[in-house]
Amino acid sequence: MKNITMITTFLLLTSQISVPLTAERPGNPGAHKFEEKTQERTKKRLDMLTKKLRLSRDQQKVVKAAWESQRTKTDELRKDFAEKMKTIREDTDKQITAALNNDQKTKYTEMKAERKEKIQEFGRQKK
Repeated sequence: MKNITMITTFLLLTSQISVPLTAERPGNPGAHKFEEKTQERTKKRLDMLTKKLRLSRDQQKVVKAAWESQRTKTDELRKDFAEKMKTIREDTDKQITAALNNDQKTKYTEMKAERKEKIQEFGRQKK
């Protein structure tokens, strides 16, 4: 029973891990700021390469397009990853819940709610 409790606690804690996709959360006030910072970083990187490598305007356009393409691909990868992780977490939660009796299910639900609140509180503290 002690092992089941430890395993359940571990899975509960790890099942709440997610990949934040700041730019893709609807209504997220930080999304615009995130986009601005990304554009600023791209400009600084391009300026640095232009200076050190003496890039022509045409070369700058190619480099910028390559970085934009990379960003699009990595954003899509993050989105796919987040969706797959959510599916895995939900499946794991179903498996755990199926193994518990009614009293354990109640306690497990409470533990998940507490963990969710802690995660939300941590997010509020970071702002």
